[in-house]
Amino acid sequence: VYMPIYEKDSKQYDQFLEAVEKGAVKAHPIRTKESLQVPLEGITLTLSAAHRTNYGHDEENDFSLCARMTYGDTRFLFPGDAEAPRQLELLEEGDLACDVLKVPYHGRLVGASEEFLTAAAPKIAFIPDGPEDPANEQVIKILEKLGFTTDDLRVPARVAELAEAIKATDAAALAEEFGA
Repeated sequence: VYMPIYEKDSKQYDQFLEAVEKGAVKAHPIRTKESLQVPLEGITLTLSAAHRTNYGHDEENDFSLCARMTYGDTRFLFPGDAEAPRQLELLEEGDLACDVLKVPYHGRLVGASEEFLTAAAPKIAFIPDGPEDPANEQVIKILEKLGFTTDDLRVPARVAELAEAIKATDAAALAEEFGA
């Protein structure tokens, strides 16, 4: 498990650490401003960590690792829940152009959204949102300017399934649950 150097005093964080321990996997912390090449057959995966050690109140989203993956000629970008400060860092890092983008922060609008989405210029974009927490309409409009329709962007959320799978005691059960 690759993770940023960040600790949170919360039930969810404690459950995450417990799941890592039960899964008998090793945690690999990625230091501030560090990028890491992960060796996978046929895939190039680069993870980059946050540039700061403190983002102020309600900061956990800005510690999202950014995953850039290439499989064949297809480039994927997974910026996690990056909010404005982290999106600006990723813009500074460059290399955001992608074919497939997981829209950051559940499609919520932040100050860097338009610049970030334009720099990524994806052919396929998806927003993991839900009825109780929908994507921001201004983000949808930005993506529509880039050529997307609303139907292109929304995918069914599997949050409850994922939460149950995380409770699994081993990685094999998690992989089986999600068809990996």
